Amino acid sequence: MSAAETANISYERKDKLSDKVTEAVKNAKNLNRQNLPSLAQLRLAYLPLHGREDDLKLLKSKLCELGKGNEGGGISQRELLLITGMSGTGKSALVMRGLRDPAQKMGIAFAGGKFDQNNTALPFSAIVDALSSLTKYVMAQTNAQKIRNDINKALGVEEKQVIASAMPGCDDLFSVSEKGRRGSSGNFGDGGKESSYRLQYAIRRLLEVICSNLKGVVLFIDDLQWGDIATIELLKSISLDKKTPSLMLVGAYREDEVPASHPLALQLREATHLGLDIATIKVGNLSCSTVLALIADALRMEDHEDEVESLATITFKKTEGNAFFVLIFLSSLYDEELIQYNFGVMKWLWDVDEIKKKWVTQNVATVMLEKLKCSNEVSQMMMKIASCLGATFSPSIVTTVFENISTLETILELGDDDMDT
Repeated sequence: MSAAETANISYERKDKLSDKVTEAVKNAKNLNRQNLPSLAQLRLAYLPLHGREDDLKLLKSKLCELGKGNEGGGISQRELLLITGMSGTGKSALVMRGLRDPAQKMGIAFAGGKFDQNNTALPFSAIVDALSSLTKYVMAQTNAQKIRNDINKALGVEEKQVIASAMPGCDDLFSVSEKGRRGSSGNFGDGGKESSYRLQYAIRRLLEVICSNLKGVVLFIDDLQWGDIATIELLKSISLDKKTPSLMLVGAYREDEVPASHPLALQLREATHLGLDIATIKVGNLSCSTVLALIADALRMEDHEDEVESLATITFKKTEGNAFFVLIFLSSLYDEELIQYNFGVMKWLWDVDEIKKKWVTQNVATVMLEKLKCSNEVSQMMMKIASCLGATFSPSIVTTVFENISTLETILELGDDDMDT
């Protein structure tokens, strides 16, 4: 072997060793950051909803009224509660913290569904998810058999068939034959008025029985701006029905995507004219002072807010107080070590001039894409699989698909080969 060849091999080994050292340092750095004491870690996951205190109090009071419904003295007049605001302001977070979490503690059922922008052609998708969730809740109750018996008595054969056909996942609540399940084939979501009215009536009767047997039910539908007309009409029908006790209907939508001509806006106006009370909570951007309080909380510097003012001012200017972008901006500053905890002086430090140079996008999709690019290959594949399953999915399904992805790819390749031949 020549001296030149020996030198090349030596350089290649050094390059590989250098790569391994670099990777080891990077991994050790990440591991060390994970093992840092809590005071040196950015706290974002369990922050209070800063700036939403009044809204949270309002939601809590409505839950308390709802809980008294079947005990007397509760809600007798149906009310539709709408949460509106721009994308990223924290509408869903407000519902989760203000309704879902306390409802669970109070023994009130919370069932939610979310419309998918990429799946608008499928009617009732969000209401199907919500009613499926409610079904699981009912079946887990000690009086589940009584509720089933009451439903079977209250609903006729045709009504059960209609629900089983349009709302898969609800049929655990009643007895319906497989023939009956296939027997009702009305065009519930594409303009069949008579079929739609039958479905609306059947769902109202189903909810009447369920709510009569529970302390209360919160039905939440998210992203109504992408909802189909059939679902919006169904929600209006449920809202106007005063026979159902202890039911709170809640919807959330992006107000900038619902102009006056939007089907949702039209149905809301019609419902108002028919006597429906609509309460609206508008979720706006955070003020500069609220951003200051949020950052001080995230850095555990609540008693030293004056020291955080420079960072809060920059963050507010960069994000305009949009809650989602505030959290993403802080997270990126931490990941890029533009804010760090200094153990020498026992405090957080940051470089204002460097942070001012940082670019902030105002597009949610772009932000999430950049975060995905920073993830490892396994995480990216998991997200790809999850994205094919819609707005809601089971982690176990994602895991199963991931573990069998090579087999699925082989099957698809064989299928392509068969088509070519």
